[in-house]
Amino acid sequence: MDRAILVRHGESETNVYGIISSDEDRYPLTENGIVQVQRTAAQLAELDFDGIVSSPILRAYQSAKIIASATGLPVIKDERARESEFGPYNNSRITEIPYGTREELEMETWDSHVRRMRSLLEDYDGSYIVVSHAYPIKSILCDYLGLGEFDCFSVEIKNASMSAVLVKERMVLTIGSLILSESVRSKFRK
Repeated sequence: MDRAILVRHGESETNVYGIISSDEDRYPLTENGIVQVQRTAAQLAELDFDGIVSSPILRAYQSAKIIASATGLPVIKDERARESEFGPYNNSRITEIPYGTREELEMETWDSHVRRMRSLLEDYDGSYIVVSHAYPIKSILCDYLGLGEFDCFSVEIKNASMSAVLVKERMVLTIGSLILSESVRSKFRK
């Protein structure tokens, strides 16, 4: 890719119930999540992209389909955009997870997220919308900024937010924006 806007899925049942899950066919978008993504999609419809790449996880794929409806773009499912692997804590409430590093908890590592997101962004030609999840998006943004996992602990990627990057330059234009500025928008026009 030359340019990408990384979109986190809209609010889903996982967010409402405080659950982490990488299950593919559970936890759909809420009514609020649908509205959030529609607002994001309206902004993206005014810009130029070659397609949409989506996590196969239901909440992200539903978000991608809403964006596709507004933009007329095709959606490609790509495993590399998927949610984190949570190991033995998949489908657990966040409050039930003990303190520890991702490695200690047998979850997917930070480096694994960075590798797969780099691979995804480098494998497509053109300008894309990538619909994914908070942690994968955070990992690639922080990687581009030269920051590691613990340096980025408090970076928040909100539901239906947009983070824009210039891939070849490894440049971050915005992080977790709900409204794209004119300077960012100008980079996504032909």
